[in-house]
Amino acid sequence: FYSGFKIYLYKIENGETLEEIKETKKEVSNIFKQKMQTLMEIQIIFSLAALITGQLVLPRLGVSSMVTDMFSTLVPGYYFYICMYVVILILLYFDDQTGALLVTVSFFVTSMLFTLITIKMGKEFYGTGFCLSSFFSLVLAFVRLKRYFENLEYHIFSSGDIEN
Repeated sequence: FYSGFKIYLYKIENGETLEEIKETKKEVSNIFKQKMQTLMEIQIIFSLAALITGQLVLPRLGVSSMVTDMFSTLVPGYYFYICMYVVILILLYFDDQTGALLVTVSFFVTSMLFTLITIKMGKEFYGTGFCLSSFFSLVLAFVRLKRYFENLEYHIFSSGDIEN
């Protein structure tokens, strides 16, 4: 991804045509999507392994069914959370501090809100608030990143610093 992005910046710096710059941006976008998809696939494999292992091992260790059920809810929650965190890091890579803050604050607020709601629903819903908040914030992070990338030229030119 970095090498493609570096080529993209090089074309901007050296006055390539807008058509060439946009084509390179499209290539960089495709590379990014492939890398993000691969990362999410690897993460889901580990999450599924953790989920299956937890379902097999936790009861044998004498862990209560409530904790085992909560574990089963938290594993997908952490999958979404880790993916969200990666997108936040990418937003920060592009120096979108506002977007990273927006996603982080949305996670904080929705986590509190959803957790308070699900706690009142009963013990069988423990962990669901975190899972929902992580999913919601991941979607928001992807939307923010997509919009940022759609306007990448604006962000690059308005920052005044393309020497990196």
